[in-house]
Amino acid sequence: MDNLIASNIRQRPVRSLVSIMGVALGVALVMLFTGLSRGMSNDLHRRASNVRAEIIFTRKGSMELTSSTANLSTKYVERLKAIEGVKSAVPVIRYVFQGGGQFGFEQIEGVDWPAFAEMRRYV
Repeated sequence: MDNLIASNIRQRPVRSLVSIMGVALGVALVMLFTGLSRGMSNDLHRRASNVRAEIIFTRKGSMELTSSTANLSTKYVERLKAIEGVKSAVPVIRYVFQGGGQFGFEQIEGVDWPAFAEMRRYV
């Protein structure tokens, strides 16, 4: 068996080199994309675990993820805080747009950081 491999490499060195490079490239790409997907999954999990809001309010008929305007006025925060059992409420403004003519969307969120950090104490 070793003779067959060695003779094939000697007789067809270019084909052997291309085959070796193809296998190496395939292995490298599998490792790269596995690492990227695990990293993205871990990052998404880390971000999701940091969000401590229990209820998200939006206006009637809005689609939370794709809405590019404020869903509710920030005036509702005080009304929500007045509800019995509500310890804290923080408004979040989200803007979603298609980035640079490419496929997919980008999202920017704005939050009053001191109030948001204070809210996290209650969770």
